Amino acid sequence: MSPRGFLFFLPVVIGLVHSPVPVQSADPPLVPAEIAVPVLPLYPSELYGRLSEATRPQWRQLYRTTVTRCLEGRQQAAMGLGAVTADLFLAAQARDSQQIRNLLQDEETIEKTLGLNESMATLRAEVLAAAEQSDWKRLGTGIEKLGVGHRRYLRAQKDEPLADLAYIGQWLRTLQTCHAVVLARDLTDQRLAIGDPALITEMTRRLQTVSPAGTESSRCLRLLNKRLAGLSRLWPEDAISVPDPAERLRRSAELLSDTVGQLLQEEEPAAPGTLAAPK
Repeated sequence: MSPRGFLFFLPVVIGLVHSPVPVQSADPPLVPAEIAVPVLPLYPSELYGRLSEATRPQWRQLYRTTVTRCLEGRQQAAMGLGAVTADLFLAAQARDSQQIRNLLQDEETIEKTLGLNESMATLRAEVLAAAEQSDWKRLGTGIEKLGVGHRRYLRAQKDEPLADLAYIGQWLRTLQTCHAVVLARDLTDQRLAIGDPALITEMTRRLQTVSPAGTESSRCLRLLNKRLAGLSRLWPEDAISVPDPAERLRRSAELLSDTVGQLLQEEEPAAPGTLAAPK
């Protein structure tokens, strides 16, 4: 090897001899534990669909006997609007075109109270046309668009709290229906009644969009806050097991029925002493 070649090769050899060897750590790098994020249902039809897979509900027996059209105040009207949307999903499960027609009339009356009837006219017509043509898939999609449209237009009117109250009304009525099916069919999977306890947490969070002063001064919101607190105690998100699941389901059903009856239907409330949730 020539002197010039030797000098060129020498740094390479030195580098190989003296290059540091990476030291393996005794412990593997810490990986953050995965946190389960609840996936909330978007529409009542998701919970109704799960019930249909588990049993054969008699959907028409779950209709409300009365639907209040002239609710007291805009807050109660917004919740009532959401509840009627849940009833539309229920009638779609029953494939009952006449009930769809009746409920759309109820929705239009409540929409007038909230200044939405003209904005929602096209979507209502689409739902009605799908029902009359027995196009059940298109009907389901139309009801989804109708419920989302209510909340979108309320937000456009700077009525964000009313949009959240419509969301709460929809899910209170949906959970009332699901509880009734699970109780009637004696189903063991209570997730079919509640969907996910995080849904109650989400309703509670949305209620906080109303100012504390508004909550204190409104009988409607005071009652709603009390009932959601009761449901939260019955269905904590971190609960692994409960001593008496059947009793929890019964008390939860009573709370939901009383809430829907007083806030959305003006029916007689449940008997005193039956609604207290566990402390």
